[in-house]
This record gives sequence, structure tokens and C-alpha cells, in this order.
Amino acid sequence: MGLCQRGMKQAFQRVESFVLLSPEERYLKYMQDYPSVINRAPDKYIANVLGITPVSLSRIKGRITAKRLR
Repeated sequence: MGLCQRGMKQAFQRVESFVLLSPEERYLKYMQDYPSVINRAPDKYIANVLGITPVSLSRIKGRITAKRLR
């Protein structure tokens, strides 16, 4: 697969995720796909990539942590 085709595929997957997935699902998928970035990049940049505000990302992270502690 050529570079252009790979870029187009990634672009379509990104648009598809914005339409079909909730912000929480997008964050979980991002954690799965890029685990090392989650620990290194500031939340404001991750929120930007996910198309949400940093405050929303903080709330999502809190909900996920609460679910894991149950």
C-alpha cells in the first residue's frame, strides 16, 4: 500500500471515529493504539487530537478510573 493510500485510509478512519464513536470510546481506542503517547503527551494535546476539551478529557479519565476501581 502506497503512502498516499495509507494517508487516505487513516483520514477516513479518523472521520469515521468522530461520527461513530463517543468521546470516551475515542479515548479508549487512542489509549489502545498509542499507549506510550498517553503517558508522555500533555492532556491538552491528546484532547485536541480527540476533538474534545481538556476538561472533558479529564472527566472521561475520571470515569474510566472509577470503573476500573469497582
